[in-house]
Parts: sequence; C-alpha cells; structure tokens
Amino acid sequence: MYVMNMELPWFAPEFVTLSTNISGSIYYRSFFYATMKKIVDLPLYGSFIFKTEIPEETMKINQVEELVGITKKNIRFYEDQGLLKPERNPNNGYREYSLEDVKQLERIKLLRQLDVPCSQIRKLMDKEITLKECMEHQVVSLHHQQRNFQIMEEMCRMLEEDPSDFEEITPDIYLEKMNKLEKGGVSFMDVQKSDVKSRKTGAILAAVFMVVMMVGIIGLVLWANTQDPIPNAAIVFIVLVPVVIIGGVLLALYQRMKELKGGEQDEANKY
Repeated sequence: MYVMNMELPWFAPEFVTLSTNISGSIYYRSFFYATMKKIVDLPLYGSFIFKTEIPEETMKINQVEELVGITKKNIRFYEDQGLLKPERNPNNGYREYSLEDVKQLERIKLLRQLDVPCSQIRKLMDKEITLKECMEHQVVSLHHQQRNFQIMEEMCRMLEEDPSDFEEITPDIYLEKMNKLEKGGVSFMDVQKSDVKSRKTGAILAAVFMVVMMVGIIGLVLWANTQDPIPNAAIVFIVLVPVVIIGGVLLALYQRMKELKGGEQDEANKY
C-alpha cells in the first residue's frame, strides 16, 4: 500500500494532478477521478493522506488509455508494430492489459515523444541495441533535422528578400539549389506525403455528400409513397438503387483510403 501526504486545501482537489511512481507509474488525473484511490483522512487544511492499492487484475484498453494518456488508436498501432503484446481473455477474446503493459506503454511514449522511431524501439526491445546506442543515434538524427530546418529557414529568407511577386519568381533557380543541397544530405519536406491528408479529406467529404444525398432520396421516396402508394415491388426497386450507390461509394472510399495509406505513414506512428 502506498501513502502520500500533500499540503493543499481540501475543497479544491479536483484541480490537483498527481503523478506517482508506484508499481507501474499509475497516474492520478485528480483525486475524484482515480478509481483505485481511497481517501482516509481529509482535514480542512493540512495534509491530504490517502492510500492506494494497485489492483492485481488486468485492465481494459479504456483504463490504459486514461492511465498512460495516449489514445486507443495509438495503443493498437503499437500492438500492430509488435511493441506491445497484451494477453487476450480466452473467454471473449478481448485484450487484457497488465501493469507491465502499462509500464511498457510509458516507455514507448517517452521515446516517441523524443521522436525515436518505432523501428529503433523494436531494436531496443529485441536487445539488438542498447539504450545508450539508441540515444546516441537519436542525438545525431536530431542534429541532422536541426541542420535541415536551418537551411530551410535560409531558403525562406532568400525568398523573402526576392523583390519578385509570387507570379514572377523563378522557381528553377531555387529548386536547383535545393537539389544540390539534397545531394549533400539535406532533407526538405516530402510534398507527396504532406499532400496526402488533403486528398483524404476531399475523398471523405465527397463520399459523405453522396451518401447524404442518397439517404435524402430514399427518405423522399418513402414519404411520397405515404402520400400516393405504389406497389411494394416498385418501392423496393426504387429504394434499392440508392442503397447500391451508397454501398459503391463506401467501397470506393475504402479503396481510396488504402491507396493513400500505401504512400503515407500511419498517423499513430507520430506518437
């Protein structure tokens, strides 16, 4: 059992955020929210004394999401990457997370916030590299990124000082300089990847518009049938047409998302 004393007024504990480091770094977002805390003494002013018992049973993904502070999408992404391997309940097939899984997620979160790639974390887990070697590699990578940003800033300064308007600039001159810099090891923004998100948004909006329109047509047909009934077979046929169109649109959207994802890093990989 863990006991913590804290000098705070009793009437405002909901504004307090604690971070303890007990058997898996369980995070208490507030006194009132933590499900495993028990307040045993609460004076008007003075020390908050509360005792916590770490549960031995496994946790669901929603609990882990709250404890670690990363989304379910991120958690499942790390599972797909082989960085996390929770047990599954044989009775229902649901994932069940242990305190060791929580600690592992915290380690992953720490390194990802330092921009360490998942591939490097996997090598750490497989004992292919040490933490020291991983950090040495990351420091070199960050220095390289810093150099890239400095060169991009210099290019922006050059364009800022160019007296030409947008329609009058000569991009060939700048692109040639950038190509030479890239051959020297400088990395600029990957235009193809940066434009993927906008293409996804456009495809989704188009699909939503088409689905809403087809649903509206179905509703209009059903309403018209209440005013002037027609044979059921005709109604089924008329309604089936927009339903088939909706199915085709959703299938096309799914395929489009797969195409875009083929050239795109999973968003969850950024965390």
